[in-house]
Amino acid sequence: DYEPQATSIRGMGRSLYIVDAGGDKDNSDLESLNLWTRLGFQFTEDAELYASLYRFDMERGRPFSDSHNKRFYESATSAAFTTFGRYDKYEDTGIDLGGKVRVSDWITFRGLAFYHKHTDEYVSYEDWTMTTPLAVSTWDDDSHGASFFTDMDLNRFGTLSLTAQYREDKHRQRGDEHFPWSDSESDISTFAAENTVTFGQITAVAGISYSYFDAEKIDNASGYNTETLDPMIGITWVGESGVELFGSIAKKTRFPTFSDMETDGVIFILDPEKNVNYTIGAKYRLFGKSMVSLSGFYNDVTDRIAESQDAAGNDIMTNLDEVEIYGVEFTSGTDITDRLSTRLDYVYTHARNVSAIRANQYIEDVPEHQGIADISYRIPVVEAVLNVRGNLKLNNVVNDEDGYMEDSFVIDLSLIKEFDKGYSLSAYVYNLFDEDYYEGTGMASNGLSFKVLAQYNF
Repeated sequence: DYEPQATSIRGMGRSLYIVDAGGDKDNSDLESLNLWTRLGFQFTEDAELYASLYRFDMERGRPFSDSHNKRFYESATSAAFTTFGRYDKYEDTGIDLGGKVRVSDWITFRGLAFYHKHTDEYVSYEDWTMTTPLAVSTWDDDSHGASFFTDMDLNRFGTLSLTAQYREDKHRQRGDEHFPWSDSESDISTFAAENTVTFGQITAVAGISYSYFDAEKIDNASGYNTETLDPMIGITWVGESGVELFGSIAKKTRFPTFSDMETDGVIFILDPEKNVNYTIGAKYRLFGKSMVSLSGFYNDVTDRIAESQDAAGNDIMTNLDEVEIYGVEFTSGTDITDRLSTRLDYVYTHARNVSAIRANQYIEDVPEHQGIADISYRIPVVEAVLNVRGNLKLNNVVNDEDGYMEDSFVIDLSLIKEFDKGYSLSAYVYNLFDEDYYEGTGMASNGLSFKVLAQYNF
């Protein structure tokens, strides 16, 4: 039940076009063949090694946007590209290795290593009729890295964890098969420590991490590097009545991705996004069956990485100097009977761009009011679990340029039956009433969809 929307198309003048006639969303098909497995071996009670492997092979359409469509023909320096296209090839392959060894009663070593590879081929078509191909663009990515952890029980000095991590990402792309490849490379090194100490009814957690980000190359051009220091502290007090009081202050940094640093052949040098989060709240369990929690939060975000447009209407990536996010969250959960339980969540969020110089003040996809209700019931005789979830969003900004807000209410269902010897059968229905809503400008969210899953674990 998608309803058609008129859209402008960059590169096709100022006229408006209907690129999707409505009903089922055009070009939204997906076909996939996936394989994944996990293997492990326990040498002793104190040592184990495990590996996860996966292979995803897909072909998929790219649904048309309501507002961000574009078409560029080939030039002397760039390939043709349109937002009317599909992926004839979309592959992911990876292996993850892990191990753990307990050396003594007070120290354990853990290690993780991974290699992930992604390739895809995107075919651009001249227009939404998908009849005349213009170009085949290719992405070829690989990532690898390793993490090492040391967990130490220091008795009255608490439990101390030390971490060292390294990750390298490589990205190659070309606009068409007869264009040269462009290369991008980056790596991140992180060292961190965290200590948890308990003093009677008080538990305190303190940690700090140092990260060095080096974007060695961006689209064949020299990149840049930066570093950050992220501390955190949290305290919880548990009273004899079961009341918990908690509070924390934590700084978190997000480094830009390749997609952030290069758009339409233009390179953007971005600062890392820094978020200082303050939280304070209380939790209490009533009558042994219900839990209630109330907390307040404040996020001070500087250099937020965001999409924007320049004066000529070109898509760009930029840093928002300062974004302010604050609100309250209420959560309750109740086991009404052995078969019936409920959970309610409500969050009020105020999110605004408060930079001294700004094009607008709104932040997309942060609803001012959000309520989630979950009901879980184990059906007698068949002993299957029925889950019903309702998700209400009020005043959700779907276009930050004009501050347009939208309300939505989505209901999801699931029915899960577990049999003996590892067998299970489940069914899922998403967006039961086919709500027509948006999360961010330009792209309608999924309508009614369902999935049936038979599974055997051994």
